[in-house]
Amino acid sequence: MNNKRGILFALLTALMLAVMVPSIMPGKNNAASVEAKKARISKSRITLRKGGTFKLFVRHKKKKIRWHTSNAKIATVSRGKVTAKGIGKCTVWARHGKRRLTCAVTVREDYFTVSNSSLKLNKNESQTIVINSEKKSAITVSTSNKYIATASPLTGPGSKIPVRITGEGTAGSAVITIKEKKSGRKRVVNVTVAGNNEFRLENADDANIEIMEGKTKTVLVRCDQRILPQIGEYDGEVFSCDWGFNWNERIVPLKITGEDAGENGRSGSVALPLKDSEGTTIGKVGISVTVIPAGE
Repeated sequence: MNNKRGILFALLTALMLAVMVPSIMPGKNNAASVEAKKARISKSRITLRKGGTFKLFVRHKKKKIRWHTSNAKIATVSRGKVTAKGIGKCTVWARHGKRRLTCAVTVREDYFTVSNSSLKLNKNESQTIVINSEKKSAITVSTSNKYIATASPLTGPGSKIPVRITGEGTAGSAVITIKEKKSGRKRVVNVTVAGNNEFRLENADDANIEIMEGKTKTVLVRCDQRILPQIGEYDGEVFSCDWGFNWNERIVPLKITGEDAGENGRSGSVALPLKDSEGTTIGKVGISVTVIPAGE
């Protein structure tokens, strides 16, 4: 009876050992799984800004590592150091024996944005926009038409630069260009200035003037467009006229000189057409001139 119990115990012990030993003794397959678990790249996905770098490494490496990239124009890699070269996506990987340990790389540009790319202003009205950049930027500003809208940075280089945009005295549309000095990147703000542009005599009474022979009278012509009007045909024997040199862009002085009054006075007229860049007449002012003899 005791012998039977001994044999039964021995059989049970042998069976238990047969089940337990494979689980505690690493075989070939288990060694491979341990190796796979240890050989891992530090990051499977990274995002960089153009010009940025990131250091990758392989944890618990057992073999020599060789680094590769799928597109060197987007990112290069050397000894695990990834350098962003161009905008886009690629893959870098570490060769570990027969295995490839990969990392997906996305390269983006530093952001450089304006808070508002379109403004509507009245004449002599200002609004402030903000230039946002990932890095502290230095900027320059310019305008397509200084008579319609101008711009001025309110602070120096920074990640948030306020820029004041002002509607000037001329109604119309202008483009403000904001340029980042270092990169050359540009952003534009489209500005519309509301209102009417006046083209008229500053003094309505100057539509009919009387000048003594040999004397000169200055007539002021208001032109919100800041375009120098043309001088139409007139009788040069009676009077002459020419633009003065000291005009302040919106108010243009026209000098009219009496030439020959004859015995009893002579009269004439002159038209001042205003034309746009394409030669189309967009306004006209007329002046009637009477020249009287000297001494009257």
